Amino acid sequence: STMHGAHTTGIASSPVSSSAAGDHPTQAATGAARSVSDVLNYAKWDTVYDSDEERQRQEAESDRQKNLKRKEALREERAKVRGGSTAKPNEECKQDEFMETFSRMTNPMGRKGNKQPYKFPDTLEEQEVICKDAARLKREGNALYKKGEYVEAAKLYEQGVLKFADWFAETFATDEERRLVHEVKLPCHLNLAACSWRLGNFQHAVTHCSQVLRHDRDNVKALYRRGSCQMQLGYLDEAHDDLRRALELSPNDVEVRREMGELQAKLKEYRGRCKQMGKRMVGGEGEGDGGT
Repeated sequence: STMHGAHTTGIASSPVSSSAAGDHPTQAATGAARSVSDVLNYAKWDTVYDSDEERQRQEAESDRQKNLKRKEALREERAKVRGGSTAKPNEECKQDEFMETFSRMTNPMGRKGNKQPYKFPDTLEEQEVICKDAARLKREGNALYKKGEYVEAAKLYEQGVLKFADWFAETFATDEERRLVHEVKLPCHLNLAACSWRLGNFQHAVTHCSQVLRHDRDNVKALYRRGSCQMQLGYLDEAHDDLRRALELSPNDVEVRREMGELQAKLKEYRGRCKQMGKRMVGGEGEGDGGT
């Protein structure tokens, strides 16, 4: 009896047990399932906790409002400087339309200002104008080169080469266009190679000489300068091929003959070292065999 009373008291102390004691077992089970269903009803959680999507929408709206305020401040500041109207733009317009309006307001001449759209030189007359401009840069570079100002001269030669970078293509050019362009462009490459050689940038000089030799493989100056730079870089065989060809084309050229003489001395020294190294290697192997 005492144990039964204690058990009953324990049940009464529990709210769930007390409700279940007075109800039918089926009703108690139904109530428990309903409470679990309420817990798993995630839609009700949104009334207490903001969902990630809602928070992201709020942050996006806050950023949009900040951007609008910033643009409004910029518009008013621009209007004060220019003395124009400070009327607010239509808040309902799309962002791209607003930016277009803002661009016209800050730059009345258009997005490109006074610049004209680029036009490719289609006719020989238009191409001749560009070639004359490049030839002028080459002449100015020559004057600086004679003064020993090799860096400044190289800048002008480079500008001369770049005059043809955005429109001239060897593949699609006519014979007349190639003649017109090469007459100016190739000497600029040669002079760039000379500046690079003077400044000790031998690899750069090799690149520009190769550009010339692609179109004029028997150009003596390009062969001589590339051969000289190849020798300085340690490519003795390649240097020998260039200087030998230059000497064949211009056998009386003093500079080419002097460079070839220097190259032959280097080749002789190199071959002598290779021969001595080979003897040491063979001798070392022989001593090793005898020791065993």
